[in-house]
This record gives sequence, structure tokens and C-alpha cells, in this order.
Amino acid sequence: MAGDVAGLSRIEVDAIEGALTAPIDSEYLQFRYPLDSDPPTSCLLTYTEAIPTRLFPEVGALVRGRTNELVRNHTGSCHDFLFQEFKYRFSGRAAVDVDYLPLTVELEDGRGPPVSETVYLKVFIRGGESNSAPTLRVDRSHVPVVRQPTSLRLNGEMLSVVDRETEPRNVLINVTSRLDPRENGFFARTHDHTRPITAFRFDELADRRIAFRPPSRPLTEELELGIELVAVDSHFTLSAPSRIILRVIPAPSSTALRVLRNRGLVVPEGGRQPVTLDDLDFVDAAGRRPRDVQLSVKSGLRRGHLEVNGQRTTEFSLRDVERKKVTYRHHDGNSLDDRVALRANSGQHFVRVRFPIVVLPVDDRAPSLAGAGESLVVPRGGYAQIGWRHLNAVDRQTSDRRRIVFQVLDQPEAGEIRKRISPLTGGRRVSTFTLLDVDRGLVYYRHRGGESDRDRVDYWIGGGDSVDRSGRLSLQVRIAASGNLPPHEMEGTERAVAVAESSGAVLGKDRLWYEDVEDRSDSVLYTVTRQPFYPSARTTTDAGRLVLLDGMDDPADSYGRLSRAQPLFEFTQTDVNEGRVAYVAPKSDIGPSERHCRFVFAVTDSHGTAIMDQVSNVPNAAKRSRPH
Repeated sequence: MAGDVAGLSRIEVDAIEGALTAPIDSEYLQFRYPLDSDPPTSCLLTYTEAIPTRLFPEVGALVRGRTNELVRNHTGSCHDFLFQEFKYRFSGRAAVDVDYLPLTVELEDGRGPPVSETVYLKVFIRGGESNSAPTLRVDRSHVPVVRQPTSLRLNGEMLSVVDRETEPRNVLINVTSRLDPRENGFFARTHDHTRPITAFRFDELADRRIAFRPPSRPLTEELELGIELVAVDSHFTLSAPSRIILRVIPAPSSTALRVLRNRGLVVPEGGRQPVTLDDLDFVDAAGRRPRDVQLSVKSGLRRGHLEVNGQRTTEFSLRDVERKKVTYRHHDGNSLDDRVALRANSGQHFVRVRFPIVVLPVDDRAPSLAGAGESLVVPRGGYAQIGWRHLNAVDRQTSDRRRIVFQVLDQPEAGEIRKRISPLTGGRRVSTFTLLDVDRGLVYYRHRGGESDRDRVDYWIGGGDSVDRSGRLSLQVRIAASGNLPPHEMEGTERAVAVAESSGAVLGKDRLWYEDVEDRSDSVLYTVTRQPFYPSARTTTDAGRLVLLDGMDDPADSYGRLSRAQPLFEFTQTDVNEGRVAYVAPKSDIGPSERHCRFVFAVTDSHGTAIMDQVSNVPNAAKRSRPH
């Protein structure tokens, strides 16, 4: 949820080069998902800077932290994104009054495949000029003419676009008139001329890749069509409607045989598909289907052949098509299209027709390992991240690494495979993960303990299709000795503290006290792996924050400043012992009754051994109303 849609504050920035927004937190952006489900729901957020195929942000950039470090790519927890001081920085390269930050959110609860969507977070630029609407101009000096059954290619002289902020090539043209293909005709792309479209980019039109197909019904006189078009720029602003006039001339009267329908075929690679009257049909001058039409192949069919009643042929009748006896069979190859030029003859008249065939590729070759892959080394009782050096694969059919899937055949004897957004959380046990998960560093082997010094992970690689998978493969795991024990919580510690609304409290040694088991050191490191949240909520609303106190700060007296201070992600036991760690209540009103929030943390000793998923509870008490 973002901005006005959810009743949140607007993200604003001055139109001055280098100007920054306020940090993007739950006051401006929220995520809705089960915050405390079992199994836990992971919410992963990904940001990528503008690239040629993604226009935003246009006049700014995402930066982070006190140093305003430029963020080119980011992947991490949705919830923690709201605590990391992400800001929008205006570049001063243009003067529009709005820009967008594209954020891709991916939810996974372990009960099915991940679900993702991209949210465009709107940034309002104070002092910028309002985005002007595009202007769509139609050349009215002459009316384009198209004769049945040919088509008319559009060009930049017939239609042109003017826009002050958006490059014309990025403008979309919508066909807002409702067109019945048989009655009115339709627009199509030249490489797929049988499929009607209702929108196209201006650069497609300028490159002559858009055509108008006249109606297939028989015409006895000229038809004039007025088709309404609207241009949409990159900021979703619409032009005023423009009307293009097209004149359709009937087929010559001497041509008594006409094509009524020519939609072509869609065939799976190596498969077969019957040709029906919905795909190819003819009419005579009276608009009736002639019964005696014979069709013969004149050219094409380089990737397949036609059959009638299972027998290969180059001739068939329209009656065969009506009875669904004609079939196209694709030869099993790598081509993605075919076409056939047919001559239809009614005895007295004939017409030539180009019948298109689109081949859907079938990914029938399994992905394969890219290299031998290194063995995985894991400390006894610990975790080890599985990276591209251990598992990497290539698929000739796709470059999309999320489509390359690893399926664990049996969980390892001495361990298990887990996905973790943070390397200091337990994560979720999984049996399936993608190569993109490996790239992102989310996949781990966890050793459950025991005396074994070796293990293996048996798996196969697939491309998202059960037919398309490798044979049985194995990742070898070597278990290294580790005599180091994780930190230990000291007796008498209470991981809870009550805090009044609009106040704060120090988390002292009585609330957080962990020590290194071997040397009882105070140097253990706390890492907040999940910032404060309300378990009962389904939205990432403000639930307060942990902060580092400066000197003799009183968290209650300094609440106004501390409630907006930089959230704390790491601190030591020494910080706790010296009273420098505090929790401050949320900036927003918690309501009439007490609300319980919690935060989750890990504790690591000087050897890097950690105890994870430790929970601290914080009841937020509501303000008592004063007696009258």
C-alpha cells in the first residue's frame, strides 16, 4: 500500500538538485501480509535502478542511510526496508512534478509458488511543473484507403505524437473504439496479422509494424470508418481523443470468392492442430459459404505438413475443413513459426491466401549444470550458504534464472535445505528453490548435528515442467568440526519491557543478557533480524524502534527526537550493560487499548557462532484519559 491509496502521507521532495525526501517508513509505505503466520510468510522486496526497458525513476534515484549511498540494486525484507532510511534524491535533470520508484514485492508462505507484483511508489516533486498531456495528431489532408482483402500499414505520417516530457517512442496508443473484426476490421502487428490488438507503442507504428485489417464480411459499397485513438504517456496522462478516418473499398466484383476468416494456427512444437472454420473460412459474393472450394498448397510448409484423415497431402477441400479432417503437423525442430500460401478455387474464381502458423516452443531439454560445482563445507550443527560455486545451471531455452528449478529428492540424512532472507534467521525448510534464489544468497544447508562428517543433497534440475528435468544429481557436503558453542542467555533475564505510549524505556542487563559460553565475554553482538512489529496485525504499521542513546539521554524525556532517530540494527552486550540501548514507542497513536509488539534478534560470539530467532516482547500501554 502506498500514498493516497492507503491514506498514508505523500512522499515529497523539492525540485532542487540533490534534494532528499524524508526516510521512507510506514508513514509513507506499508506492506500487507500475515506478519506472524506459521509457517512464517516471507516478504522479499527488490529494487532495480532505471534501465532501458524500465523508465523509472526518471529524474531521481534511491539512496540509503546517513551518507545517502546510491542504491543500484537491493533485495531484502519488506518490513526492514521501512527501517533502513531509504530516500528518494532528486537529480535536477527535469522539471516534472512526479516520479516513481518501482518496487517488486514477492510473498512466499511455503504452501505454493511465490506471488509477486510491482508497485510504483509515487514521489511528488514540489516546484516541478505538471506533466503535460501528450498530443496525438492525425493527418487529415487525405483519408487512407485499404482494399479488401489486403491490409494497410500505418506510419508516422498518418499519426504523430508530441509530448514535452516523454519520448514519443515510449508513448502508448490505445484504440478506444470497440471494433468487431468481422464488421469493422481490426489493428494487428504485421508479424502476427491475424490477432487483433487494442494498443500499440508509437515506435511500432513509426517502424511500420502496425497494420489495419479490413472487415472480413462482404462489402457491396465503400465503408468509411472513424476510429477513436488516445495516447498515454509514461506518467499515465491521456491525450484528448483523436479520430482517424479510414476508407475500405470492397473486393473487386469479379472476385466472387473472398476470405471470410484467416486467424491462422497456434501449434505446440512437434505437435499437431486441426484446421477449423474458425481458423480459415471463405464466402461467395452473396456472403454464403461455398461448398465446392478446393485448396492447394503453393508454397511454404517448411516446418511441417498438412494431413487429411492422417494422410500427408497438399490438397484438400473446404468441406474437409468443415468436417475437421485437415490437420497441420509440426516437425519437431527449433523453429517458432511456419506459413503456407494456399490457392482457393471455387471452379470459376480463385483467391490466394497466406495462412500463418505460430509454433509454441516446448522446453524439452533439461537444464544442465554449469561446471562440476564445489563441495559444500558446513560447521557441525551450523549453516552454510549454497552459492553459484556449488550449484549453477544453464538452460538453452531461457535466460530467466527464476525458471530454473532445483528439486530436492530426499532431505539429506544429516541436515536439511532452508531458505533464509537473513543469514541470521532460521528460515523455512524447503524442497524446491530456483537458481535466482541461489543468486540472491537465500539457500542454505543446515546441519542438524550428529557424528557424521559427510552428507549429500540429491536433486534434479528442471525448467518448470515435469517432463523437462535432469537425471539424479548430488551436491557433496563436508561437515567440519566445530567445538565452539553459541552464546547463552543468562538466568534471570526477562526478554520483555513495558513502555507507555509516547515514551521509551532502556533495555538494561535485566532485559537482555547473553554471554559467550567459553570466555563469558561481554563482546557478544546483537543483530536485530526483525524490527518491532505487531504480531496480530496484517500490515507493517509503525510499532516503534530500537535506538542507541547518546550519553545520559532519558528515552521518555527525549521521545520526540528519539522516535525519529535512526533505527538500531546492531549493538553489543556492552552497549546494553551501559544503558545505551532503548526501545521507543511508535510515533502514531496506538489506540484506546494496550498493544503488544515484539522484535526478533540473533546473538553472535566473537567466533561467529550465533543463537538465532530470539524474541523480545514489548507491551505498549495506551495513554490513560484524564479525569474531568
